[in-house]
Amino acid sequence: MRIQWMKFPVTCPTCGQEFLSALRVAEVNAALRSSKPLELYASCHDQRWSAADHEVQQIRQYAHAVQFAARQLAPPIASLSDTTSFPSAIDP
Repeated sequence: MRIQWMKFPVTCPTCGQEFLSALRVAEVNAALRSSKPLELYASCHDQRWSAADHEVQQIRQYAHAVQFAARQLAPPIASLSDTTSFPSAIDP
């Protein structure tokens, strides 16, 4: 199974530099459902911190956008009435 990642901007709490960070989609969804803290990382100062409320809200918005985009890009699921009938291997 392929691991899916979600990228989003974070701001280093030490220097204020903004850059893209990434977390596994499953980790983000689990944390948002359970109110578990999300751990963020700034490579510029090798610093980790728990996301503040405003950061969690931003990540939640990105997660909703990712899920919406995934639904828009997914091919439609054909219903049984839409399926094409194929001839059987043995014709009567």
